[in-house]
Amino acid sequence: MIAGGFFFVDGGYHSPPMDSRTAALQAQVAALKHRRIRAAIAASRRPLVCATIDGMGINLENIHPENIGALDIHAQKKHVESSIRRMAGLTLFQPHDPNPNPRSLKPSTGQCLMGLRIDLCLESRFQSPYYLILAVDKRAFRIYKHTIPSFIPLSSLARSLLNSDFSAFARALRSALLLWTRRNCDLSLLSRLPAVSDLKFDHSLSLVDLTFRNSQIHLVYSSSGTPDKCIVLTDHKRDPLLEHQIFSHKGSLSDFFNSIP
Repeated sequence: MIAGGFFFVDGGYHSPPMDSRTAALQAQVAALKHRRIRAAIAASRRPLVCATIDGMGINLENIHPENIGALDIHAQKKHVESSIRRMAGLTLFQPHDPNPNPRSLKPSTGQCLMGLRIDLCLESRFQSPYYLILAVDKRAFRIYKHTIPSFIPLSSLARSLLNSDFSAFARALRSALLLWTRRNCDLSLLSRLPAVSDLKFDHSLSLVDLTFRNSQIHLVYSSSGTPDKCIVLTDHKRDPLLEHQIFSHKGSLSDFFNSIP
């Protein structure tokens, strides 16, 4: 079975009859490949993934506090090796809390932990993943720990979606992170353009100020990732033409300013 660039052998080779010497060599090759895969997983700093969300394992639509205990995690392990789990973008895993008896958890009530890993890929490169650890009981999910930046609306998304539609919650959270990451990459490219100077922005990247040649530009981004407000002053006067061009441009800011002769 081919998965994520690795060749997995289940139950040995099934091939036409061959002499015993060749069969022994084939078995050794299979064992070495299997050992290499396990060593790569063990050396990874990422936690062991037990089930992918999209397509290759547990169906995201079926994630609910009432059925977490019934998920056959171990039966899904072979479907979630490194490349596939990152391509999916959203991955469930079983976290291991270093504190065996955290005060915020109540094992006697049947609570357990479930992890969600969020992968983002931009410019053909994977970015640093984000993690969300949930405490789960028979009634609800609860956010236990996370690495989500403070300017991402995690709390509001959790209130509206976490316990009503886990699929929508996970995808909305990833979309918010992807929008911010794309804008961050775009501003990095923008800062390298010779005609751009005095580039300033807040942590959430929703407020952006810059100078382009003799124009001062102020941008306010909406939660959808598009400019919600744009003010351009050219020679200290409003420049409605450039404002309209920025609003109507469908690509990135760096592409727009780089295309101006």
